[in-house]
Amino acid sequence: MKPLNAAGVLRPAEGPRQDLAGAKAWAGQTAEAQAETVRLLKDADLPGAQRPAGQLVAELEAGLPFWRQAAKASDADTFLGHLRSVDEHNGDTYVRRIREQLDLPLPLPSAQPTQARHDGAAPASTAQTSAAPASTAPAPV
Repeated sequence: MKPLNAAGVLRPAEGPRQDLAGAKAWAGQTAEAQAETVRLLKDADLPGAQRPAGQLVAELEAGLPFWRQAAKASDADTFLGHLRSVDEHNGDTYVRRIREQLDLPLPLPSAQPTQARHDGAAPASTAQTSAAPASTAPAPV
């Protein structure tokens, strides 16, 4: 999960209404990080957690097109719409199951969905620690 977590904490301080170009660049970087995370998860040996890991991969793959569409959005509202779709495919439920099955600490739940945070509802300075980054990225597995 490291690539996706790293991209999540690098989100711009300003939302797409203030800096659409920056938000789109971040979405493109996050799409690449999510694709890399999927590749790593497919190769990971997670004894006892194979099923939720497969489900997590499927969720992240389902959300990947929305990151790519956000990176090409023509305006802030379109960008935010794609982020709402990303939030529907963040895989948080499966990350929690994987972490429970591997006896790893559970992440704190995110206070807001990605779209709300990125729209300026929560400044970047409120980003959580790497155990629960301020993005759709689940905590490291």
